[in-house]
Amino acid sequence: MARSSNRIPADKNIRETVRVIIERQFGGKLADYVASSDSLEIELSPRTGRIRHVFIGNKRILTMRASDGLFTISLDFARIVLDLCKEKKYRVISEKNIELKGSLLVPGVVDCDENIRPGDEVVIIDVDGRLLGVGKARISCVAMKTSLKGEAVRVRARSN
Repeated sequence: MARSSNRIPADKNIRETVRVIIERQFGGKLADYVASSDSLEIELSPRTGRIRHVFIGNKRILTMRASDGLFTISLDFARIVLDLCKEKKYRVISEKNIELKGSLLVPGVVDCDENIRPGDEVVIIDVDGRLLGVGKARISCVAMKTSLKGEAVRVRARSN
């Protein structure tokens, strides 16, 4: 049975809800950018009526995690982060020419945002600034820099 889409344009209340969650996770600059987009739409869960996905135009940029009410990020949102945040916020920087197949392991991490904590959504780039993927940090930035082995980021999506 095919699901019907519950995708609707975002009204003022939904925009504010999305803005507040993004601001909590990623800061005001990204929150304001998304909330002010003319083409902002959301998809509601058919069962709960809560926000499931956030779209700008036809691109899904965020997905709501039911477990904690925060967003997971897509590669399209990662591109927005790279465009708007020139500092290394929300980034894990890996070695050049690394191929992401599963997780990004600690030996492959060159640098990272000092504020990254376990469970944070992160953008993975190489030392040249090329987008490699997005995922969930498994350990803090400090641990990524000081550990010798282990999983740094659980990769959710890889860039081509």
